[in-house]
Formats: sequence, structure tokens, C-alpha cells
Amino acid sequence: MSRTDLDEWLALHESVVKINNGLDPKSGLEESDEKPFTRAEISYINKLLNCNLFETREADFELLRSDPNHPLHSARTFQDLNLKEPLLRGISEMRFYRPSTIQERALASLISDNPQNMIAQSQSGTGKTATFLIAMLSRVSADVPYCQCLCMAPTRELALQIDSVGQKMAQFMTGVSFATAVRSPRAKINSDGFISDQIVIGTPGTIANWFRGTGQYRIDPTKVVMFVLDEADIMIEEEGFLNICMRVKTKLPRNCQILLFSATYEDSVIEFAHDFVPNPIEFRIKRSQLPLKNIKQFYMCFNDWIEKYQALKDIYGGFAVGQAIIFCAAEVFAKSY
Repeated sequence: MSRTDLDEWLALHESVVKINNGLDPKSGLEESDEKPFTRAEISYINKLLNCNLFETREADFELLRSDPNHPLHSARTFQDLNLKEPLLRGISEMRFYRPSTIQERALASLISDNPQNMIAQSQSGTGKTATFLIAMLSRVSADVPYCQCLCMAPTRELALQIDSVGQKMAQFMTGVSFATAVRSPRAKINSDGFISDQIVIGTPGTIANWFRGTGQYRIDPTKVVMFVLDEADIMIEEEGFLNICMRVKTKLPRNCQILLFSATYEDSVIEFAHDFVPNPIEFRIKRSQLPLKNIKQFYMCFNDWIEKYQALKDIYGGFAVGQAIIFCAAEVFAKSY
């Protein structure tokens, strides 16, 4: 958790204490005239809060669709994937020492000699972004000065975050560069007048303009080998985004690999995703592992169990909670409370 995130939670904790003492906290707990967060903004906040990987179990996922002609393989280490040495160095530099569960199950199929389309669901913080970035960096050729991999995200902030992670991962890959198709874009142009960066990360509106080819920046769709939708549920549910996604897809080669990644998928979104992505491998979180929408979930960090215990007292003292269940990691901790 970053310093800013921790400060926000400590401010919330302080507000609860003030409520207990009969004071008006004058904080974000009050009613606000500001607009509520959009789903895209909430997604970005979740990515910030979950910037470090947390563990999921293979049993938490289920394989719903797969091509029987291409059996699935798992990779227990990044070396098992036969990645380019400069890419392996970048991954190691970022302190990714072994694949997360979603990476373990997905990457072998994404970067095989016969790469597969994919619809993947996994919670924030489980390595989704790194999964498709590794796949993109495995597919690009530094000798081809055209956009080869395209990633679309619902907000500028998400696109810039993906770009930042991607550049760190590709830091040892000579000749591979990223462009950002957002407000105040960053891109290089080749001698043909097209984007020369091999990977383009951007938002739907700007990418649509680049595909029209009427402005300063143009993408040659015939060179694109991979198309990724991050936070795909938002991209599909919002009509404006969906129309752009459809128009972009129609301009791409028929054999272009298509990947959809998201933390959540409604049933109606999945139905459309199956039409959007031909013959996909599909990884989904088991319903028993999904968070309940009507239960507020957050976490706070403390230096020791004494601080944690005091915070629990403050929280439960500030609300009319008749009964509660507190889960502990070990019996000794439960007895200490």
C-alpha cells in the first residue's frame, strides 16, 4: 500500500474515533455533492490499492471453454515459457520471481506457436496486467517499426499505469517501444507516416482517431497481431466504448489474437464476449470466490496486533453492530482478542 493510500485509511480510522467521541469529523464520511465514482475510476483505484500481487489458488479458477485441439499447459516458472532473455531480465528486475496463478495458467497458451484467444477473469492484484504485457512483449518484433500489439483501457489513468509497467518490463528489450494513445499522447512516427512504436496503450476515443488516420498519428491495422481489452466488462457494457471496440476489431486481420481481461463479468457481458472473441480459452473465478456486491470490503495496515485490536474496538464502537465474526490467521491470535 502506498503512503497516500495508507494516509486515506488512517484518516478514515481517525474519523471513526471522532464519531465515538461525539465529534463531527468533517471528513469524507459526510454526504458529498461530488459525483460518484464511475466503474472505470473504481477499477483504477482497485489497481492502485492492489499494486502488489496476492496469492490465489488454482482451485479458485475454473476453465469453462477450451479448444480440444490445443491442450493447455501450465508454466511453474517464467523460464518454462522460453521467454526472450531481455524480457526475463525485465521481469526479474520487477521482482516477479514466479508466475501468479493466472499467469501460470494463461501465458503458455497466449505465447505458444499457435496463440489462443482468451477471456480471463481474475481479481485486482493477481497479475492480470503483467499477464497480457508479457504476452505482448513476447509477440512483438523490434525489427518491425509498426504497432503490433494494441491495448485499450477505459480511462487515461489506467492506460498510463499499464504503459508504466510495460516500459519497466521492457527496459532491456532494445528497439521495443511503447506509445500512449491518450490526451497529450506520446508516439513516434515511421517513414510511412504510421506509428512506429510496437505497442500502443490507450483509451477508446484516441485509438479510434488514430485508426481513422486523419490526424497526426495513424495506426496501420494490418500489422496488429494482438488486441487486448483491459477491464473488458466496462468496455463492453458502455455503449460508446463498445461501438469503438467493434469498429477497431473489424479493421484488424482475421487472425489477430484477441484477449479480454477483467475482474468481473456479468452474464450478459459474457454472452457478448463470446461473440466478440472467436473460440476463446476462458478462465473464470468460481462463483464461490467472488465478493458479494452488498458487503463493503476494505483493509487497513498496522504495525502490530495492539494497533489492530484498538482499531477493531474503534470500528465496532462506532456502529450499531449486535454480532460480528472476526476471522484470524491462527488460534493464538483469536485467543489474544
